[in-house]
Amino acid sequence: MNDNFFNDTMQGLLEAVAISRGNIDMVAVPDMPAHTLRAESVANTTNSEKEKLLQTV
Repeated sequence: MNDNFFNDTMQGLLEAVAISRGNIDMVAVPDMPAHTLRAESVANTTNSEKEKLLQTV
C-alpha cells in the first residue's frame, strides 16, 4: 500500500468527525433520486483551508 491510501483515508475520517460535530455545514443537493447532502465548505476549499477546518476535530 502507498501513503496516499492512508492519507486519503485519514482525511475522510477527520472530515466525517468534523461533520458529525457540526463544524462543517451540509447542503442538500437538488434533483437527486435520493436525499443527498454535500459538504460545500470542504468541496470548495484548498488543502490548507481544509487543514484549518479540521483542526477543530
